[in-house]
Amino acid sequence: MKIKDENKRQQILTATASIITHEGAAAVSTTKVAKQVGIGQSSLYTYFTNKQALLSAVFAQEQQKLASLIIGAGVADDTLTIKARLMRYAQTMVKFAIANPDSLVIIEQIKFLPDFNGPSLNDPQNPIVQLFQMAIDAGALPKIDASLYIASIFAVALRHGENIQQQQYTEKDVTLSQVLRLIYGADFIE
Repeated sequence: MKIKDENKRQQILTATASIITHEGAAAVSTTKVAKQVGIGQSSLYTYFTNKQALLSAVFAQEQQKLASLIIGAGVADDTLTIKARLMRYAQTMVKFAIANPDSLVIIEQIKFLPDFNGPSLNDPQNPIVQLFQMAIDAGALPKIDASLYIASIFAVALRHGENIQQQQYTEKDVTLSQVLRLIYGADFIE
């Protein structure tokens, strides 16, 4: 049995993420990843049983980066108002997108693969879905499916981050406050 090297595993994940960022998730193959890392394809299978396992690991890695920031921002803090938690969620998503635009692209690319079997935007166990559903039930947000709110924030944050990265405008040109007004509406923002 081959011994797994954590550095090699990370190189494999990094190479996969790079392929997704530059060519799309559909372009990922174990052959291409192995070649980019400089290992044999059979060595790659020491770390990941198949392409789906590899993509799931990349997805989980990117999701974890985002999840730790969301938790750190207090989005799950029940002592805050629902409105404050929603604002923190959107702020975190926008700031994350500016700092890590490739991460959101990777998440989006993998999530929309036909054979993706990861978490859904409708999963009632997802704390973000629960937060938006609480906001809808409390009347803080109009009665629209929670997944539409989450997908909208993701899309706006991703586009905003990409626009800044591509120097279409700066953070001073389009402020966080303006983006939050776009996401939630002027009436929501005090």
